[in-house]
Amino acid sequence: MHWHQLKNQIKNTLLLLGLGTIGLNSLALLLMLFNNFMLQQLSQQLMPKVLIELINGRAITGQPEANQERQNITIRRFIGETMTFLFTTSPQQPSATILKVSSGLIASEYQNKFRQDFFTKTLDSSSLNNDDSLEKLLIIQKISEPEKIAEGKWKVNIFANQLIFSNLDKLGKSIEFNKQILIKTIDQPAIILSDNSLPLNLVVYQLAEARLQIFNICDLKEQNCGRKNVK
Repeated sequence: MHWHQLKNQIKNTLLLLGLGTIGLNSLALLLMLFNNFMLQQLSQQLMPKVLIELINGRAITGQPEANQERQNITIRRFIGETMTFLFTTSPQQPSATILKVSSGLIASEYQNKFRQDFFTKTLDSSSLNNDDSLEKLLIIQKISEPEKIAEGKWKVNIFANQLIFSNLDKLGKSIEFNKQILIKTIDQPAIILSDNSLPLNLVVYQLAEARLQIFNICDLKEQNCGRKNVK
């Protein structure tokens, strides 16, 4: 009888120890989860700022950006400077050279259509049929605020005029250039400088540092500007 009571006491003690162990483990797990949550909150508050050195020599600090996010000012600046570069040509800086050095600014799937729409067709329909003798200058009047159309993709409207001059037409002519520009983020800059890089390569490299690419250009009135490619 005494042995039976002792045996029951041992079982009860082991049961209590087991329950106590489970309780302690559960409490430890909750504490770990709570600590992890607090550390995540603290890390967001104390996230170090990034030093950003600008081309003009100034240095500023800013918060790290996710790879798929860009500030509106970055997008608008990329659009303005890139479009001006692409559509400003001269005998010393012909369109063929511009197209060659700037390929990294245009998405690979759009490069052929871009060339056909804005260079081949323009030459075929222009009364000034010798492109090498032309001087073209894109003057941008306005750039809209970016409209996000998908993750890492935006639409921007530009309002501009392209001025075209030639040896036979010193006064030149102005062509309205109002377009929708679709851009997307890329993981890495698509331009790499080499030891024998030309000044134009350096310009394109600086533009490509935004890690953005143009993947479609449409007239303002077009309702579905590349929407089938937006995912």
